[in-house]
Amino acid sequence: MEEERVYSVREEALKRGWQEGFRIEGNTLVTVNKEESRIIIPFFDRGYGEKRWGRLHMDMELKEKSLCTVYVMASDDLSVNKYFMDDGISVGEKAEAFKRGDVLKFTNMKDALLYDAVGRYLWILIVIKGAIGSSAGNIKVYTRGDFIMEALPEIYRERNSTLHRYLSIFSTIYNNMEEDINRLKELLEPEMAPYFMLPVLAEWMGFDVSGEFLREDTLRRLVANSYDLIKKRGTREGFEQLIEIITGEKGIIVERNLLPEPCSDMQRLVEDNLYGDDIYGVTVLIKRGNTLYKKSQIQHLLNQLKPVRCVLKIVYLDTCSTLDGYTYMDINAGIYEEKKTAGLDWGAGIGQIYM
Repeated sequence: MEEERVYSVREEALKRGWQEGFRIEGNTLVTVNKEESRIIIPFFDRGYGEKRWGRLHMDMELKEKSLCTVYVMASDDLSVNKYFMDDGISVGEKAEAFKRGDVLKFTNMKDALLYDAVGRYLWILIVIKGAIGSSAGNIKVYTRGDFIMEALPEIYRERNSTLHRYLSIFSTIYNNMEEDINRLKELLEPEMAPYFMLPVLAEWMGFDVSGEFLREDTLRRLVANSYDLIKKRGTREGFEQLIEIITGEKGIIVERNLLPEPCSDMQRLVEDNLYGDDIYGVTVLIKRGNTLYKKSQIQHLLNQLKPVRCVLKIVYLDTCSTLDGYTYMDINAGIYEEKKTAGLDWGAGIGQIYM
């Protein structure tokens, strides 16, 4: 029994193809032409001639009233490729010449048997007519089309017979199932998983991200670092890492019980107003311009890492001074106790801001 080979059409092959009306997104073709989009994919080389090809598979998503037609041509003669490589001939003329050859034609079919395609080299022409946004991708060519048929005695292997076409249904189902199994690892990789899988992966690692409030790039970083974050649950380092994932900076974390004893009632009042008066309180200071997320959304994530008795508070630091606001102070800035009287050059504090 012949060993099966699988030829995949990747982004590089699509870019080397002769096309018009398509936009290439990874391994997928997306139509940008209302009338007709077409591409001739560079040939596949099987290595030896006079052999039947097996099966063609492709994923497609067609808009309403759109039509996808696939033409397949096989030959032992590579000279036809010179015609396709001629830059002086338009893609439209090449496509019309392709259709006039000895080709197999399939319309709106994700799977097709290629037993009638015999030859060492194989070319594929894809034509999509209809609305903009239709796509075709994950194109694969198999050298064995029906492994079930090949397992039967030679007397039952008549091509295109009723038995053959019946068994090819189950062979296709099995091949698709095997392909889905082989792609399972992609669903578990944060960098490769589709967006709908990211909340599931986060939940498996103990994070509730329901509500779709996180951007996709932030959610991928969170999932990728979730194992490390869970190990640091309840620690300052865990808070800093999570804040950095969300905002890009570690932020400033102030633990209420680690602050020195205030030297005046006024300082105590200011600290209680900013950091809270709970001995188990933790305050996170974040620059307002560093995040696109609401305070409640960040707190929802931080609450999943904090100790049980911890009282969490988030304060956004403004980039400039405002009344009743919090901001960074420059070097050599100072806060003085308010004096009953004030005068120019006295170094007096007005509203707790050094003048």
